[in-house]
Amino acid sequence: MSADRERIRGILSYHTIAAPLWAPVGRRLAYVTTFPEFEPSRYRSTLWVVDLAGGQSRALVEQAEGASVPFAWSPDGASIACVLKAGEGQELRIVPVDGGEAHTLPVPEGVHGPILSDEFFATLEWSPDGTRLLYAAQEPAPEHAPDPAVDPRNDGEGYGEIQRVRLWVRDRTGANPPRPISSPGYHSGAARWSPDGSRIVFVSNRSGREEGLRHNWRQPFDLWTVAPDGGSEALLLRGPGPNLFPGWRPDGEQIAFLAGDRFGPHADVLNVHVVNADGRGRRALSAALDRCPDRLSAQAWLDSAGLALTFDDGARNVVKRVGLDGRVEDLRA
Repeated sequence: MSADRERIRGILSYHTIAAPLWAPVGRRLAYVTTFPEFEPSRYRSTLWVVDLAGGQSRALVEQAEGASVPFAWSPDGASIACVLKAGEGQELRIVPVDGGEAHTLPVPEGVHGPILSDEFFATLEWSPDGTRLLYAAQEPAPEHAPDPAVDPRNDGEGYGEIQRVRLWVRDRTGANPPRPISSPGYHSGAARWSPDGSRIVFVSNRSGREEGLRHNWRQPFDLWTVAPDGGSEALLLRGPGPNLFPGWRPDGEQIAFLAGDRFGPHADVLNVHVVNADGRGRRALSAALDRCPDRLSAQAWLDSAGLALTFDDGARNVVKRVGLDGRVEDLRA
């Protein structure tokens, strides 16, 4: 029995590498490794940076608790912001890449709930001028949870049903408390800052119809925009199916996103679409490809003419270039 236990432990004791992101300046790559600890039962993650000139990886944040470390490069490539567990709560930490003291921004108690790290609503973005951070977090927990009989959305079974997910902006210095910029009462996330810093595009379900599954694409998610200082939100794009994971073209003229043509099965195939920044000129780019792309990363745009996306192809993941001319091509080293 002991030998079987050790064999099982050996199978499960694997390290995963995830979330590679290029620095916006220079030839550096940041990534996260995660491994399980069996006693106690939890995961540990380390944030690394590798300089391609030397090929040596350096740990910026070591053995952080949790199965992921959400992070984002500053626009000048000098720092990385990340979300870490801190006791029973969380903190935002800004780490200089070339050494020096990290700057910690505690999350004030009662201002908002947990900062999200999942692959659906999660957001962590720097403003283009490097002075502010944008992220998605739940609203503060209510003192008394609503009665499910009164509000069926709050049955306690789904994702953030009592505390809605909102977008928050915070100064990198921590001089001012976080400010919500999306409306209360709705789930909003997967946000991206425009290249000129004037607008934020995000995904939100404002239909009043929700389902409990966290990643249920059948929900009517639409694309919205808002100014970084808050104010009125504007509907950019609606329907006919879910519209998800937006990303600005480098020149800010268009937004790429994933969309479904209907509210079909939970694992329905999504296609790559683009729309002009004013909400006009929507068109599909990958409708002829019977593969569903993964979420658009912050660096999906290769240039102003095409995107690099990963697709499931049987048991493999393949990388393809999706051009604005509709051509889909394999990307090979």
